[in-house]
Amino acid sequence: MSDQTDSIIPNGKVCYLQIPSDTIAASASFYRKVFGWNIRTRSDGSVAFDDVPYGVTGTWY
Repeated sequence: MSDQTDSIIPNGKVCYLQIPSDTIAASASFYRKVFGWNIRTRSDGSVAFDDVPYGVTGTWY
């Protein structure tokens, strides 16, 4: 019997993005409206997103 377990996230899947933006608020609003991303503010004040159906998270910089 193998000690390996199946990964929940398949190999090669994108799971974190850093998106450049001159206006983070406008970018966050756009992605929320177009893709339905959950927008949140982290404890350090940075704006982040979660694309729950596809398991992708990230931030703008």
